[in-house]
Amino acid sequence: MQTVLPCVVCGCELRPIISTDVADNHPSGALSFQSEGQFGSVEYDPLDGSYIEINICSPCLRRLGQKNQVAIRKTPTAAFELWVPDENPEEV
Repeated sequence: MQTVLPCVVCGCELRPIISTDVADNHPSGALSFQSEGQFGSVEYDPLDGSYIEINICSPCLRRLGQKNQVAIRKTPTAAFELWVPDENPEEV
């Protein structure tokens, strides 16, 4: 049984941070993102409370950040800022 999704960018296989037989998608060395959809999406906007989930491994997230393709927000209503990764990240 697959308990963790692969990286949506590079496809690398990710390991679970905790050992479990349940598919709860808690990846080690990656971030997990969930979205209930968004007005304007033609691919996913079910309006029924379900959500889509993806993982991005840390190396891919870093590369995207270095190319100014990742934003952060301090609050849900704040304007976004570009996320710039640390030059020397700590290894987990």
